[in-house]
Amino acid sequence: MSQTDFTAAAELFANKRKSFRSRVPLKYKRFDSLALAVQFAVEELGADLNGINIRTENDDVSGAAIRTLYDDTAYPLERKALRQAS
Repeated sequence: MSQTDFTAAAELFANKRKSFRSRVPLKYKRFDSLALAVQFAVEELGADLNGINIRTENDDVSGAAIRTLYDDTAYPLERKALRQAS
């Protein structure tokens, strides 16, 4: 996934089962960048990313692959765990 464009606009989709576990039902959300969509998925939706899909013009990632992007050394945003340690 080293060729991933984290600056590409992204759309996040959640299946109905996943959205009903949230306090606020979520089916679709648009982001200015893939990096922001990945950050939202991991930091706000939690560890269980099954049923979550993120699409850009060139990429389609879901489930555990979202976490892989978040952990990638090329990921451009500050991670929540790093912010809490500061």
